[in-house]
Amino acid sequence: VCGEQMDKRRAVRALCGLSRCNLAVGESYTAADQLTEAMGVRKEVGDRAGQGECLRMLAVAYTHVGKLATARKVAAQAKALAGERGVVLEEAMADMLLAKISITSGDLEVAVQMQQRALQVLARTEVLAGSKVFLDPRLLGQCLEDLGNALVTAGQTERGLDHLEQGEQVLAAAEDVHSLARLRCRLALAYVPPKSGTRQSRNDLFDKGLAKLGESLAAHEAVRNKRGIAECVMYQGVLHCRKGEQLKGFQKLRLALDMFKELQHKLGIGEATLEMGHASNDSPQGVIYYEQSLVARRQSSDLAGEAVCLRSLANLHAFLGNTRAACKCWHDALNLHRELGDAGGVRSSLEHLCSLYSQLEDYNRVVDLVGQLRDSAVARKDADAEAQALVLMGKCNISLGNLTGAEGSFKLALKICQEHAESEELMVRAAECHDKLAKLYLEQGRPEGRSHIEHVQKLRKKLGKDMLKGVVEESSLQQTHYKRQLMS
Repeated sequence: VCGEQMDKRRAVRALCGLSRCNLAVGESYTAADQLTEAMGVRKEVGDRAGQGECLRMLAVAYTHVGKLATARKVAAQAKALAGERGVVLEEAMADMLLAKISITSGDLEVAVQMQQRALQVLARTEVLAGSKVFLDPRLLGQCLEDLGNALVTAGQTERGLDHLEQGEQVLAAAEDVHSLARLRCRLALAYVPPKSGTRQSRNDLFDKGLAKLGESLAAHEAVRNKRGIAECVMYQGVLHCRKGEQLKGFQKLRLALDMFKELQHKLGIGEATLEMGHASNDSPQGVIYYEQSLVARRQSSDLAGEAVCLRSLANLHAFLGNTRAACKCWHDALNLHRELGDAGGVRSSLEHLCSLYSQLEDYNRVVDLVGQLRDSAVARKDADAEAQALVLMGKCNISLGNLTGAEGSFKLALKICQEHAESEELMVRAAECHDKLAKLYLEQGRPEGRSHIEHVQKLRKKLGKDMLKGVVEESSLQQTHYKRQLMS
C-alpha cells in the first residue's frame, strides 16, 4: 500500500518489519536480502537513524547464518554511525550485538567486557520531574540478561544470577511484560543446581526455577504469545528431566515440539528435539532426536546450533560404540567451528578426534590432528592447548614405539608448563608430563624416573589429590613399579 502511494519512508518501515518476522522464524537469508534493500532506500532518503537500525538487524541476520566476520563488520559500522550522531544508546546496542557475535565465536571473555561497557552506559540516570530514571529501562534489563547469561555460561553462576535478578527487577519496574517473561525463562535455567549438591537443596532450586517458568508462562498466555508459551513449556520439560522426572519432562517437550511445528518455527523445532536428545539418557532413541534437530537447524541456516547438535550426536555415537559415526560428526563440527571462528570449539573437536582415532589405532591420522591442534594453539598463544597437544603427541609416539619422540614431546610440554607456573591448569598438565616421563624411564630401567615421581607427589600435595584424579597414577602404584624396576 505504501509503495502504491510512493511513500518510501513508510514502505521501508514495513520492509524492516517483515525482515524482523523472517528473523524470528529462522529465514535469515531472506531477512538479510530485505534489510539490504531497506538500507539502500534509507541511504537514498537520508534516514541515518534508519540506517543504524538496518545495520544492527543485518548483524543479527549474518550472525544467525554463521557469517561472523561480516556480522562483526556491520555491527562496528552501526556503532561508528551512532558515534557520529552522538546517540549513546545506539552505541550501547551495537556493543551488545558485538558481544553476542563474540559468544557465538566462543570468545566469552571479550563478550563479557563488551556487555559490561554497554552496561556502564545504560545504567546512567537522568532527573525527570524530580526523580532519577534510567535512559532506557527495557534496554538496561536486556543488557543485564545478556551479561548474566554470559557469566553463567563462563561458570560464574553466582555473579550471573545476580545480574539476571537485577534485570528482572528493572523490567518489572518498567512493566515490560514480554521482556520480563523471556528473562524469567533464562533465570529458571540458571537455577539448575550442580550435581554435587544435596538432594533437598537441588530439589529446592529446581522448584524455584519451575516457579519462575510458571510466572513467565502466565505472562505469555495473558498476551497470547504462542512462541513464548512454547518456549516456556519446553524449558519446563528440560527442568523436569534434569530433576529426574523423565515422563513428565518428555510430555512437556513433546507438547512444545507440537507447538513449534504448528508455528513452523524451525529454530524452536531444532531446540526442542535437541533437548529431547539430551533427555534420552544415552539411548539409541537420542540419535533420532539429534538427527531431527540437525535437519531443522540446517533448514534455518543456524550454523552455531548445528555445531552444538553435532557435538551432542558425536558424544552419543561414541558412547554407543559407533566410533566411525562419531568421527564423522566431529569432523563436521570441526569444519563448522572453523567457519564460525570458534577457537575453543576447534580445539575441543580436534582433541575428541585424537581420542577416537587413538581407539581405532589410526596413529598416523592422530599425528596429523595433533599437528593441527598445536598449530592452532601456537597461533592463538594458548599455552594450555599447546601443552595438551604435545602430551597427546607423546602418547601417540609411545603407541607407535617411538620412545625418543615421546620423551621429547613430554619434555617440551613440561617446559611450557614451567614457563606458566602460576596457571593451575598447566600445573595439572605438568603433573601428567612428570607421570608419563616417570613411567617411560622406569620401563627403560633409568633412575631419572624417581625424580619425576617426586615432582608428581609435590604437585599432588599442592593441588590436592582430587585435581589429579584420573590424570596421574596413584603414588603407591608408582613406588611399587619403581621398586620392581630397581630389583630387576
